[in-house]
Amino acid sequence: MSDLPSPPDVYGVRSNDNRAPVLLVGQSPNAYVERNPCAVLRPDLSGSQHAANRLRDLWNLTTLEFLRSVDRCNLWPTAKGTPIVLGRERVAALVRADRALDRPIILLGRRVAEAFGLKEADWFSWHDHVGLADGTLARNVGVHPHPAGLSRVWSDQSQAIRSSAFWVEALKRAGLTD
Repeated sequence: MSDLPSPPDVYGVRSNDNRAPVLLVGQSPNAYVERNPCAVLRPDLSGSQHAANRLRDLWNLTTLEFLRSVDRCNLWPTAKGTPIVLGRERVAALVRADRALDRPIILLGRRVAEAFGLKEADWFSWHDHVGLADGTLARNVGVHPHPAGLSRVWSDQSQAIRSSAFWVEALKRAGLTD
């Protein structure tokens, strides 16, 4: 039996040959997602501004476009007890399991960025060589503010424009646009 942590469950992945071009990594599930894991970072038609709906709207996508564009996971399995050291271990497992270190990985929020070793990274920044704790190298890693309305970042309206430009860059890095 291996003492390596298992990677987070990634939703939206059908197979390695048919995966979405971008991977979104959130922090931890809310109570609803804990009961319905496939709802992780999944937009809906409720009209509420939860994280996935906010991203979909910031990036000017339909729900279907969003779901076709991103695979989604939360780094920590529960909202309680989310030590950074466990996050670092799960990051390495996630990147190893993804097997395609070139697709863009978007980190949502400061704690997820910290688990990737990017605690001080600027919002909306891209990093091409991120050395993980186990020596694995991740490429195409973007740092995005958490899309929840509680984040102070969103009180500045110009951040929505930066988020949109960040998404365009993600698509370029995925090879989908020029």
